Amino acid sequence: MSFFHGFPIHSLYHTSDLRHCLALLLAAGLLGLSLPSGPLFWLPLAALIPFFLALRGCQPAKGYALGWAGGSLFWLISTFWMYSGCRELMGWSVPASLIATLLFVLYQGLPYGLAGLVCGIANRYGKTAGPFFTAGIFTLFIAIWPGLCPGSPAISLYTWTRAIQIADIGGMHFVLFFMLLSNAFLAEILSPSPCKEKIRNFTFFILLLCLVPGYGSLRLHQLKTLEISQSESHITVRTIQPNIPFKTDFLNKNLRQSNHPALIQLTEKSSQHLTPPDLILWPEGPGTPACDNLDMQALARTEKTSGSPILFTCTEYHYRLKEQKSLINPEGSERLTAVPMRELTAMYNSMALLKNGQIKEFYRKTRLVPFGEATPFGEHLPILKKLVGKPYEFHRGPGPALLSLQGNLQVQPLICFESGFPDISRSGVALGADAFVTVANDGWFVHEKAAELHLGLALFRAVEQRRPMIRGTNTGMGAHIAATGEIKDGTKTPMDQATFRQASLHVPDVKTPYQMMGNIWLWVLTFILIMTRYSSLRKTAEFV
Repeated sequence: MSFFHGFPIHSLYHTSDLRHCLALLLAAGLLGLSLPSGPLFWLPLAALIPFFLALRGCQPAKGYALGWAGGSLFWLISTFWMYSGCRELMGWSVPASLIATLLFVLYQGLPYGLAGLVCGIANRYGKTAGPFFTAGIFTLFIAIWPGLCPGSPAISLYTWTRAIQIADIGGMHFVLFFMLLSNAFLAEILSPSPCKEKIRNFTFFILLLCLVPGYGSLRLHQLKTLEISQSESHITVRTIQPNIPFKTDFLNKNLRQSNHPALIQLTEKSSQHLTPPDLILWPEGPGTPACDNLDMQALARTEKTSGSPILFTCTEYHYRLKEQKSLINPEGSERLTAVPMRELTAMYNSMALLKNGQIKEFYRKTRLVPFGEATPFGEHLPILKKLVGKPYEFHRGPGPALLSLQGNLQVQPLICFESGFPDISRSGVALGADAFVTVANDGWFVHEKAAELHLGLALFRAVEQRRPMIRGTNTGMGAHIAATGEIKDGTKTPMDQATFRQASLHVPDVKTPYQMMGNIWLWVLTFILIMTRYSSLRKTAEFV
């Protein structure tokens, strides 16, 4: 007779499956309470205990199934608002939006399935995958997976400032490793394992809880000491939040009016109460004007009134003239001159910097929103673009760029989606960025959790590179984020209100380990995981 965990499989097979399903649902619920932030700052360190307990001792097939189901559930419960984005931003029907949301979470959940598969293989050959191996494998697959959009369970820790300071060593994925390792240790402590192993895992867990926040306290003290130094520079930015309501126009029959009048009015109002900053930041929003169709007189007047340069989004259109043959007169006696026609060749989601009444610097968005701005692999799969693409889609910009301000300050602009990618901000700091400025319009997703998740992603970029991050939004969750990852008091904007914020942030003159080495630590982790399993297999073979 076959046995599993000491009990007959044939009698408890369905009970085991039910127990695993309940464990996944419980883990998804706890993680949902934690993302993007929750009532208990420590909950993310224990939210995945049921998930890891379900995986413990599983064989490859079940490990893959549990991992994929769990990962898909985690994404669904934390990004359920993707449905609203499909409806409002893409303009898709209800069935299409539901199917797209389901396919999205299933794809995003795949790395969890692959990690579960590897853990199952490890369980079959050699000793049961331990906490370090399990947490390491999940971190590795989540980090290298080419997801459709950025995201990580580590975002649930963004309000625990001391815990996320390790991001300057290995980025957001290093924080994820800490989070998963904590959950894996606790799962082993609660599992039916020998008392000696429980004591060892508990010791490692306590050590982990001392080291990570301890490092965070040290780094925070160092940065705050550096901030009060007179030689350190600062940047002052004002953000304008107009709260312009979005209106979906699926057929694009009615051109939206420019959003600039509302932004100009709020900017001039704010200038009556605040001193001129280094930069005024306008967000993305409905009614983004064309870069070649701006009211330059109104913009120049606003810049003069505020006494500061203004950074705003606009759409760049590039055309070429189409060759037209001359037309024949209906009477056939003579040819008529052809009217020249323009053909759209490229369209860019851009940011323009207004200085001294003129626009001389542009930044073109590099990382485009899949399906919202461009069809993934559309250039290589025309049929995919024909099926789900838009008639006119954006083109990618040439890459990260800097915009120059007075006082030798240089800022790296990030448009919406781009603040979720650490490689872009890392490239910007390598170019000499003193600060990041990002703009977003999260109103498409309706629920404020989407905006807060986006805020959490941007906050990690500040800690990774030790550069301040200023986030300007249309509908809320804007913030002035210090290089420590702390949100400046009073700068986090409420949802669905027209408002403005201004703050001065310290610009540390430091380079982080993550800036210099990037994700090299992931390769080191891979080597360690391979060597530990190889050692386990050798010991098993010798025992046999």
